[in-house]
Amino acid sequence: MINGAGNTQINPIAIKYAEDNLELKTLESPDDSDHPVAVTLPKGIIGFYFCLTGSANFIFSPRYNRNIGEAANFLFYNPDQELTFNLEMEKGTRIVILLIPIASLHQLFFHEPQGLPILHEDNRNRSFMMSKKFHLILPLF
Repeated sequence: MINGAGNTQINPIAIKYAEDNLELKTLESPDDSDHPVAVTLPKGIIGFYFCLTGSANFIFSPRYNRNIGEAANFLFYNPDQELTFNLEMEKGTRIVILLIPIASLHQLFFHEPQGLPILHEDNRNRSFMMSKKFHLILPLF
């Protein structure tokens, strides 16, 4: 779902788990490269990006970008189209990425239909973005 691109020979994205509609990946900025990573998030997939160290800039267009810093997360979802963006990271940045279809996420937490607010009828066809700080208890990777 995410592909490294550009002229660099090293793909900074490492797949840690990919099974049953769930992908867990890590992304580290190469020390010798400042090339952005081209990312495509398929429609219907919710992406959680957890910045463990450093900072990253999600560039969606020349006029729109979002920055996350250390111990912050960013999630987004678009039900209608895939999202393409470039991800620029400062040196030493480490990101954990969780990708899951929205229906699979819903099934993890709710047994009744419409339990997840993003799946309510009035929200179902809307793009969604949110960022928050989190507490880094243990370095996971």
